[in-house]
Amino acid sequence: MYFIYTLIKAFSDEDLEGYPEVLIYDATENQWYLFSDTARQSINQLIENAFKSGFSKIISNTVA
Repeated sequence: MYFIYTLIKAFSDEDLEGYPEVLIYDATENQWYLFSDTARQSINQLIENAFKSGFSKIISNTVA
């Protein structure tokens, strides 16, 4: 089970410098993964390409 956390911009850009905007927690392994802005952009590009190529499927529009 994975949980995705994103940084809420409640502080100034200077205060948040150096902190990743996206964290993923793997509950089965009790492991955190930090994603740099470059990694996040690469993942977004892969997802966008999958949609454009027809290789994606929305399985739920529900956000818990």
